[in-house]
Amino acid sequence: MTNRMNRALETWEETKGIISNEFWYAAANRMYYACYYMTTALLIKQGYSASTHSEVIRLFGQYFAQASFHAKWGVYIAKCMNCVSPVIMMTG
Repeated sequence: MTNRMNRALETWEETKGIISNEFWYAAANRMYYACYYMTTALLIKQGYSASTHSEVIRLFGQYFAQASFHAKWGVYIAKCMNCVSPVIMMTG
């Protein structure tokens, strides 16, 4: 879990340099993965495991976005991950 959290923070930091150079698709890619790594860390901490990106999104929605406190953030994260996924697929 700690490795995933560290990877999320490192990936987020990478994004700053990418944005300063105006590489927007690469920045979207790095932001997506920062969210992905942090979400997988949360799932691991709670005893869940996922092997695909869609499974991470599904588990997050099922176990965290359904709770009233997390609903707003769950919808936001799911929308971000779903919007950025096609861009990542198109750009390789």
